[in-house]
Amino acid sequence: EESDEEEEEEEETKSAGFSRIAIQDDESEEDEEGDMVDVPINKSGGSGSRIAIEEEESEEEEDVPINTSSGSSVPIEDEGEEAMSEWEVQQLKEKGVALCMASKYEEATPVFETALQGLEAAAKASKKPVDDSTLWAPLRNNLAACALATSDWETVVMHCDAVLERQPDVYKALLRRSEALERMGKFQAAMRDVKACLQKTPADHELKARMENLQRAGASAAASSVVDKTESEAAKDRGNQAMKEGAPAKALAEYTASLTANSSNVAARNNRALCFLKLGRWADAEADATLVLEAEPNNPKGLFRRASARKELALQTRSPSPELLAAAIVDVKSALDLEPTNKRTQALLDELTAMANVPPPSDEQLNKQATPMPPAPPTDGAAAAVAAKQRGNAAMGAGDMETALREYTAAVAADPGGAA
Repeated sequence: EESDEEEEEEEETKSAGFSRIAIQDDESEEDEEGDMVDVPINKSGGSGSRIAIEEEESEEEEDVPINTSSGSSVPIEDEGEEAMSEWEVQQLKEKGVALCMASKYEEATPVFETALQGLEAAAKASKKPVDDSTLWAPLRNNLAACALATSDWETVVMHCDAVLERQPDVYKALLRRSEALERMGKFQAAMRDVKACLQKTPADHELKARMENLQRAGASAAASSVVDKTESEAAKDRGNQAMKEGAPAKALAEYTASLTANSSNVAARNNRALCFLKLGRWADAEADATLVLEAEPNNPKGLFRRASARKELALQTRSPSPELLAAAIVDVKSALDLEPTNKRTQALLDELTAMANVPPPSDEQLNKQATPMPPAPPTDGAAAAVAAKQRGNAAMGAGDMETALREYTAAVAADPGGAA
């Protein structure tokens, strides 16, 4: 009867969708596991996995201060960290395991991290490989388990990657990384890790079930991705049609819908940059073109459109920005390297070069431009026309075309038949 009850409990645990992941309190992967204590990872509920804590049968030792006066710690000047002896690292490791046993994963994490830093500092000081110590991989694995318990999937992958880079067949690292990758939606990568685990434990029914679930999830995600890409292409095509019809605002909405369905649609983003240029939204055009070039650095349209946007942004100031002009020239030259016979690109380069070669106005000219011209004295006929013409000439010299036009118009109005 006792045997039947144990089997029922085991079946109940498996049916709840839990995987069993061990916090290591041993020094190698080959040691026998201790008593298993199930601790839910996600305290908020749901189909969380369980962490099995490995305990030693001996009584728990009292905490021992890490930095004692015995001189066992060796300062590392470069890193600002202290090397620790194996004994000190072991004490910290046991303390971290005890915290995990109490489900205090966030408190256990810095304990394991301190132990790992001390171990790595000691390895650096002794110029030995860090994984020469039998404590290094268990510390990394325990940090991965703590991260798994707190749903920090990226950190799980980071620690497991570190272990597997040096020791490719560590079962627990493969298992934990597979679960983190699954939670991140990286089903193919998770399946590779589960497959590696199954090679070690081919009779593990729970792992086989996980592999089947991953295969279904991967197929579903792939199908969803196809649908999203199809919707993205359809919206992009509608945007292209709107551009042909001369409706950039409508095209903008379609290109945005395309990117919402698939943010990696480079063609849609490139075309949206063109829409922004048509609508005079220079900063948005530059931003989209920059994203295009991050994905495809040698995209000639992306280079041309970013150069065009930067040219317009340079003209937003009273004096064209030399930095923006220089950046635009770099882009357009790169576009010409890709398409040497493109006349439109060559014309843009000529325009930008001419703008860059125009000397900026002096401070005196800028001050004159900023200062309104004095009103014309109350005269009549030819005298008024001459005065207005002189004011127009002064405005021309200051580069103030609007004021010059106004004064020349006043001169003509004052003396329509005169030579002024």
